[in-house]
Amino acid sequence: MKSRLWILLPAAGLYLIDVSLTLSGQSNEYWSGNYLTAIEANPIAYPLLTIHPWLFLSLSIVWLAIFSAIVIFWNHPAAGWMAVIIAGAHAIGVASWLTTIKPWGTVLAVGYIALTAQMSTWCWRKGNPNPPDRK
Repeated sequence: MKSRLWILLPAAGLYLIDVSLTLSGQSNEYWSGNYLTAIEANPIAYPLLTIHPWLFLSLSIVWLAIFSAIVIFWNHPAAGWMAVIIAGAHAIGVASWLTTIKPWGTVLAVGYIALTAQMSTWCWRKGNPNPPDRK
């Protein structure tokens, strides 16, 4: 189970950063109660944000619990791939928020992607200490 936690770590960490930036990236108008001004590119998250930030946050926590349980307890290669896809998608999500920081946002986003790729690779190798031979 310890190895599965290493595989989960990048996905969960990047997911939490993305959710945090999604909430902090909302305008003052949004936080004043005009939820239709939500800023979000994810077609699943956007409707939740337009209803209420607590709905978005609550379902984000539920989804974190679900995918964490799948990655940790489902002993199937698809569980690991699920973690890789979630990590990649949320690294891109965070990078998209970083690009809004002027004037260096794009540089920050590229650096962030490179850093998260390195850290994720390290975690995945730690989580799979005996990978099959690659020939």
